[in-house]
Amino acid sequence: MHLYALFRETSPSGWYTVAGSPAKGGTVVRTNQKKISVSAGIFLFNTSHATGWLMESMNAIDLQERCMLQTEQLQKTILAIYDPGEEAMAAFLSVWQEGAAKRKTILTRAGEVERTLYFITEGIQRVYYYDEQDREATIVFTYAPSFGGVADSFLTQTPSRFFVETLTACTYLKTGFQQLDELMRKYHSLEHLIRLTTNFAFAGVLERMVEIQCFTAEEKFRALLKRSPHILNMIPHKYIANYLGIDATNFSKLLGKVKI
Repeated sequence: MHLYALFRETSPSGWYTVAGSPAKGGTVVRTNQKKISVSAGIFLFNTSHATGWLMESMNAIDLQERCMLQTEQLQKTILAIYDPGEEAMAAFLSVWQEGAAKRKTILTRAGEVERTLYFITEGIQRVYYYDEQDREATIVFTYAPSFGGVADSFLTQTPSRFFVETLTACTYLKTGFQQLDELMRKYHSLEHLIRLTTNFAFAGVLERMVEIQCFTAEEKFRALLKRSPHILNMIPHKYIANYLGIDATNFSKLLGKVKI
């Protein structure tokens, strides 16, 4: 058996390289060493399992790269709201874990306490109400880059009245209430950040209530397109019609009437 070493390092552009070549087409070098530190960016494999071990190493690199990109996306979103400071930001970013779900996965059910806050990095989720009389109402859509979950249940740690499901395959970062609560107690700047985020969400709820109670079907449709012009290409129209409180027939008429 021969031992080979797979070297990896991070290039200035942020992409991984293997033995000086791009990671997906990199080369390996033979070594007589029996142990090499993984922390130095080196993997060992033998010739009998070379292909499998090489692919496993490549997958690990891809996973780490994706996680880094997701964390950067979260940080940019936070800084657009408020800068909590370097130490608080580092602590905040450290409590998030990567997650993924297939299409039409129920993440939270009515009656459950929402224990998780999501930061969506890819895909679409919706929060909806459903009762024993088969009445269904889509409350909100969430898509990258934004936070997801049942906000009131998460913040109050009381049973949810709503369901959360994925409309597409989703990737996200997630953290728990206890972790976030401990950080808010420790860092006043993070508590301020959460308050600002909650304020923005509350303002959105009030705006939505005005639309529901006062706007015509066409006005609600136009307001949605103004706020999220890309939504028609992202979400099945039956869910959009449900969100607006418009039956499918009238929604189809609006699609033909309103210039997009």
